[in-house]
Amino acid sequence: MSYVRCPCIPAHTMHPRQSGRAALTTLEPQPRSNHSDRFLRVSRGHIVVAENGLGGAEAGDDVPKAKRAGPVAPVGVNHLVLNVHDMEESHHFWSDLLGFEQVGELFNPSGGDPPMRMRFYSGKSDDELSHHDIALVERAGLPDPVPWSMMTGVGAINHIAITYPDQESWREQVEFLRDQGVKLNLRMDHGMTHSLYINDPNGYGVEVLYDLPREVWGHDINGALSYAVTLPKSELLEETERVSDFPQPM
Repeated sequence: MSYVRCPCIPAHTMHPRQSGRAALTTLEPQPRSNHSDRFLRVSRGHIVVAENGLGGAEAGDDVPKAKRAGPVAPVGVNHLVLNVHDMEESHHFWSDLLGFEQVGELFNPSGGDPPMRMRFYSGKSDDELSHHDIALVERAGLPDPVPWSMMTGVGAINHIAITYPDQESWREQVEFLRDQGVKLNLRMDHGMTHSLYINDPNGYGVEVLYDLPREVWGHDINGALSYAVTLPKSELLEETERVSDFPQPM
């Protein structure tokens, strides 16, 4: 690569021939800049102008990409994998009681036993299944389940929230769980959801909810998150009035 001082040649007068050899068109004299020198850089059969001697770039040159100042925002959580004591017991909870459909089970393509016993489950969005929302791994030696409590529980996972499409389907699901004899731990209306809390056979808390319309909580997400009204179990299907004027921090 070579550089030739050229204080009078504008960039638009230079182009490569079809043969790949560098060429110049007829030039009009240009006044020399008082601020910087121009150089011709001959590289790969092209002539380009470089300001201040070594600047400039041509198509195909590797230009370092600027580093991001922060992370890329994710869409959300893709799926959750839970270790469980007993696969069949957990399958009953997540599929027969909560409505997730089993979409797969881990196998060994080469034959023989898979590395672990694992099943995959999906909810439905617009009547379509995902690859999986929840996966269960049967694992020996897990600690015995402890009673679930949102406020005082000591499990590594406080709770997992499961969304139902709307108020009507949520009410039907709550009634179904009650009729199936599932223990109902807590009934609570938040600023952005109406929720029922239960737990699975492994002690994981599970929140069964539906989202309130965004216009109720979108203007004050933090206020909606901090707002909660607990309802007695005798009022399982009752719902508090939707609030959009949330209390503010003191």
